[in-house]
Amino acid sequence: MRKTRSQGAAESRAPARRRFRLTLAAVALASLGAAVWSGCARTASASTKQGGKVLVLGMDGLDPKLLQKLLDAGKMPNFAKLIAKGSFSPLETSMPPQSPVAWSNFISGANPGVHQIYDFVHRDPTTMRPYLSTSRIEDKGKVIPLLPDRVKAPGLDEMYGMPNVSAEQESLRKGDQFWDALNRANVDTVMYRVPATYPPPAANSRLKLITGMGTPDLMGGYGEFTAYFEDLPSQYGDEKSVAGGRLLRLKMKDDVGRSALYGPMNPNFDTDVAHEKDTKKREKDPNYVVPPHQGEMKAEVVVQRDPDRAAVLLSIGSTSVLLNEGEFSEWLPVTLEGKGPYPGASVSAIVRAFLISARPVKIYLTPMNIDPRHPIAPVSTPTNFARDVAESIGASFWTQGIPEDSKALRSNPQVLDNAGFLKAATLLEAERRRQYLRALEDFKSGVLFFYFGQTDQLAHHFWRETDPDHPAYDPEEAKQFGDVIEKTYLDMDECLAEAMKHVDLDKDTLIIMSDHGFSSFRWGFHLNTWLRDNGYLDAPNPFKRSRLKFDDINWGATRAYGVGINGLYINVAGREKNGIVDPKDKRALMEEIAAKLMEVKREGEPAIRRIYFTKDIYPGADDKVAPDMLVGYEANYRASWDTSGGDVPNEGWFEANTEAWSGDHCIAHDVVPGVFLANRPILIDNPSLSDVAPTILGLFDVAPLKNMTGRDMFHPQAQSTGGKPSAPRVE
Repeated sequence: MRKTRSQGAAESRAPARRRFRLTLAAVALASLGAAVWSGCARTASASTKQGGKVLVLGMDGLDPKLLQKLLDAGKMPNFAKLIAKGSFSPLETSMPPQSPVAWSNFISGANPGVHQIYDFVHRDPTTMRPYLSTSRIEDKGKVIPLLPDRVKAPGLDEMYGMPNVSAEQESLRKGDQFWDALNRANVDTVMYRVPATYPPPAANSRLKLITGMGTPDLMGGYGEFTAYFEDLPSQYGDEKSVAGGRLLRLKMKDDVGRSALYGPMNPNFDTDVAHEKDTKKREKDPNYVVPPHQGEMKAEVVVQRDPDRAAVLLSIGSTSVLLNEGEFSEWLPVTLEGKGPYPGASVSAIVRAFLISARPVKIYLTPMNIDPRHPIAPVSTPTNFARDVAESIGASFWTQGIPEDSKALRSNPQVLDNAGFLKAATLLEAERRRQYLRALEDFKSGVLFFYFGQTDQLAHHFWRETDPDHPAYDPEEAKQFGDVIEKTYLDMDECLAEAMKHVDLDKDTLIIMSDHGFSSFRWGFHLNTWLRDNGYLDAPNPFKRSRLKFDDINWGATRAYGVGINGLYINVAGREKNGIVDPKDKRALMEEIAAKLMEVKREGEPAIRRIYFTKDIYPGADDKVAPDMLVGYEANYRASWDTSGGDVPNEGWFEANTEAWSGDHCIAHDVVPGVFLANRPILIDNPSLSDVAPTILGLFDVAPLKNMTGRDMFHPQAQSTGGKPSAPRVE
């Protein structure tokens, strides 16, 4: 449960903490919280100075160049109508232009020097281990540094462990949130899936919020799928773990196969006792092997194949569904239980199943999502809001922060192909559209924010189909999938048309914004390999691609290292665990490295556009959290996946990106601005992400929060009371 705190600014500045209990008691507590909330008194919501309401549509990754191209072609009539009524401008993004950083700028109305989020991945200088930047799990006093699945390598969970009995979720974003100021001004605020809002913020009398990117699945991570393959290659045995999922062999006999769905650790499982028993067994029998999935809760899985049709009857515990080949199920409730010597515990979740093939049987299960109707951990503020949304649309929904399952698309062997991935994305979009239409119908006053993630995720995965120079470009696939991104933009135009039915463009304010734009990701740069080859990092035993730890680096001879997508750190004495660089020599070393990096080329083409010194652009940066330098790559380049986790591959400096994840934005911030459109004129130059929150506050005549560095775009005379942005202006 959330710790009790007083309301107001002090509350919003304190780190948000939540208990993540895998027990039925959590459901009872959530229900109690809902009952308490429903009894709270409400007063009338304030209106804008013009007497209207404010609708903000957050379209992640909407790119100004692509949008302008479609506008010029006459394909975005509703966007054109909005622009004619008001304004359209590129929106300066954060540096780095990563979603958790960018959306934190939006939430706080400030730059990373205030909210202290600099990457998807940070590192702890006292342990030299990477961790997820936006939140952490603390289980029995042990911090579990969970990482995004795009960064997570196989074996990480074994290295760090997973929470079992209970774990406390803590938000690592600092500073105030703009909705706290709206609450104090009696402005109703409804937020759908804003990234970087997990765990959900403390309840206030005016806020309703569903968490977004960063919300875990049942396993406590960014999403772990399960797949059952009748023809799993023999070299994998009965199971193969891949980044973001596991593949299980399904042994069919007389058209019937049995397996299991494995979940989190049984809270009654005693690790120490089990380890002691295993040790004694190994002493008696040197060939003894610890049973797989020991201590994990599970549900029985039975597959019955129709002998005459391409269909199966899938049973997960007591839930059964008939699946035709190529068909997704609706949401299925599943219950996992503790078995063997540690019974008594159970946990519920929801999954969707997809029959890829009936002969041989191939079944994909989505990650186990927290059920919004019966959440074992809060995914909304107040806790009953997610349930209310599910009931209003008559169905459960994805609560996992990034539901588009890129891991299943890029796994080896591949689980979802382009068509299967797109089919899942289409279901997700339809589900979100139902929520969106209901939210518009209920929107009577205050602020409504609705987040659309498909503009980002589908661009990530289908950019290669639009770029003939991309290493993963396939002309045949391009014929089939080359218009996916454009169709997504056209869908956004339809969403805008729906919005216009529910707002008065002469009185209300309608805003469309994106956190960044997009570019092709053709080449990955191995930053740590470059540092090693140039004498700044010593790694006599280069990392294997499947590991993600720093133990193989010789820290006593390492002066600089990279981890995260844009971060570069100096191994400073007194800060890092085994730092060797004298603090007084740090600046000179940074300038030396930056000058050399700016000379890096691939076949004569520059790979790096700019090196940012973090303290120069963000004077408030926490030295123990922030990278010392931020690498701003040129278009078509980005840090390699190995660099993200701190690896030092022995493969040269560049790697062709042959993956489906082919478009990106984690480069120099001026290359990938976002967009800002409104039915009001923009009255400042070079608007940026951190300007959006003070602009929303200004519409209700609410003063900007103390730490805001942004400006009011519509009322430039109402300037921030916070610190001045750096020059040149960088988010």
